[in-house]
Amino acid sequence: MPKTNTIIPQIFDESTLVSNRSDLDQWHRKIERLTRLTRDFFGVPLAWIGTSDPFGTEPGLNIVNDATADKHLSSHPMVAGPPHIRFYASCRVPGLKRDTCIHLCIADTKPRNFGDGDIERLTDWVAVAAADLWAIEHTILDQETNLPNRLGLMWFGDFLLPLGVRLSFPIVLLAINFPQLSEQFSKENDAKEDRYIQDIANILTRTFRDADFTARFNQDCFGVLLTNCTPVKSLGAAHRLGEVVDQFNAKAENDLRINFHLEVVNFEADRHKSMLALISDAEARLCEIKNHYAENGTKISNHWLTSAG
Repeated sequence: MPKTNTIIPQIFDESTLVSNRSDLDQWHRKIERLTRLTRDFFGVPLAWIGTSDPFGTEPGLNIVNDATADKHLSSHPMVAGPPHIRFYASCRVPGLKRDTCIHLCIADTKPRNFGDGDIERLTDWVAVAAADLWAIEHTILDQETNLPNRLGLMWFGDFLLPLGVRLSFPIVLLAINFPQLSEQFSKENDAKEDRYIQDIANILTRTFRDADFTARFNQDCFGVLLTNCTPVKSLGAAHRLGEVVDQFNAKAENDLRINFHLEVVNFEADRHKSMLALISDAEARLCEIKNHYAENGTKISNHWLTSAG
């Protein structure tokens, strides 16, 4: 079990866009610091923050004083094998916007008698920790769509890409440009633009799998990380998006119809040493297409797709 289990994020602001790794490293250090302080505060060897409970207990407060004495947990691989957990406690972190539950968890290789006073200390500690986690969440979430922003995509990608290399499963980034967001709407159309952005976010989250990771990494660009997805399947996912957009446009007002350009960028370990490198590759290809259409004085009139990488 890792000491820190990265929060898988689900904010867009020009001030949060990063062109290097300093901001990303800063938030990794904040999570490490929080888990280190948690271990010290409770005197346990293991502490982590995560979106799932390894023992499958219910969201909220969970206490297991001796897992070996619990008939449901005694055969669990983390109990019967390394790290040989005996005591376990988790508490849901309050006040976060995410639909997914975030828990702060502590564990020990020795049984404990976790009493009422200990439970009160745990819930008080989680309330304090929530302020740090709230700050992290509001740095990696796009405030307009509640999807991850550029930093959130980098954070998750830097966890996922090495895992893909180690387990030999393909990863694809669908980079999607919605030109109306930078061309069509003016300050006088704020309400209409807000509605348009939300329509895009709803379509993307409805079209792709729960296992896929959707983010807004620029003002007019969204990305979807497809895991364990071959290039052929990724093209199928892209065309499925086109079909959903067509169905939406058939009922939408003229100036709210959605047009997009999509680039399929395959992750290559020797070229993309980080998620930022993969995003930069996608942005360069989208920029080439934008420049091509600008030079020819034409605009996108329907959704279209190219595949590269």
